[in-house]
Amino acid sequence: MANEHARFMNNNFISTITTTGDEAGYPVTNLLDTMRSRYWKPSVDGYFVIETGVNDRFPYTISGSPVHSTLAGGTYTGPELVTMFNGIVGDFDLSYSTATHRFSITHLNGDVETFRGSATTRSVADTIGFNDADIEFNGAVTFEAPQIRNHTYNAIKIDLIKSENPTFLGAIWPINEASGLSENAVVELRANNVDDMDNADLVVSLEVSENGIFNFMDLAQADNDYRYWELRIDDKANFNYYSDFRLSYLYLGDHFAFSTTNIAQGFNMELVDPTKRQESEGGQAYYLLKNKYWKFDALQTQLIQKADRDEFQQLFFNLGIATPFFISIDPSTSLTNKLDDLTKFATIDQSPKFSHVFLEYFNMSFSMREVV
Repeated sequence: MANEHARFMNNNFISTITTTGDEAGYPVTNLLDTMRSRYWKPSVDGYFVIETGVNDRFPYTISGSPVHSTLAGGTYTGPELVTMFNGIVGDFDLSYSTATHRFSITHLNGDVETFRGSATTRSVADTIGFNDADIEFNGAVTFEAPQIRNHTYNAIKIDLIKSENPTFLGAIWPINEASGLSENAVVELRANNVDDMDNADLVVSLEVSENGIFNFMDLAQADNDYRYWELRIDDKANFNYYSDFRLSYLYLGDHFAFSTTNIAQGFNMELVDPTKRQESEGGQAYYLLKNKYWKFDALQTQLIQKADRDEFQQLFFNLGIATPFFISIDPSTSLTNKLDDLTKFATIDQSPKFSHVFLEYFNMSFSMREVV
């Protein structure tokens, strides 16, 4: 892949955004707030999908004969799924614990009946955390599901109002924190021109990195012109999902890059630790811990043309030193191993300086500081 010039992402297309469920006090609107300490968390009640013809049967036996109850298709929180199930299935009750993230099945009479986990056709078993083994209920007993089930998936749904062609997705969590997602998490970006993400026209598998989820769509596929977008997260078996996973900011938009030049070699990058240290008279050290952040200086571009200079000056006029945006110094990872190494949510730390060279050409220098 040819080297790509540094990119500046400051034009977020997102205005209308919803989710499959927000935890109280952590609304989805926080994803559009550039203050990184505010964040969105998914609802601990979960989000479960029962799809007609796919996972809408609860298979069991009565007096040794195989039967099944057909569940109502739809989307449910854990408690709502329990209510629907218990209103349809007569011989069994379902319950759900938001503390353990597991479903349990209780047999309601003294007979011997079997939950037929091995009957996988259209079975709800995996949705509620039961594997493909049969379970014999001898009397009024309860079995807890062996598998955690947080959700079928969680989704952040975006309506751009009209078809747009974004080039970059960026999603970050609070600084100096881990993602909260497990190594088995599946994260996808889906898009369509109708509001149907189960049959999305575009599905992009996303890599979860240490510092966020970043993807330059235009480097992978040419046509991204869609109205409806969805960030879908499937981490259904992660016990710590609801306690640890949070998102601070979400960007889906385009970018600006210098047309004929790039950030020159020789820039500086520093991981700053602003922690305060004091010592007692006896030499005991005390620390006031603060968040580490990355700082970049000596960022220089040479011989930028008038159109590029005007674009960057307008960016600085609009954002100043207070409003953060995404910058990717190495979008094609030609200098580093990972996209997130040089892709940061940052502010311009000092006003850019322009030096005239000749005709319409200028050199420019500026510095950046990661947002905490």
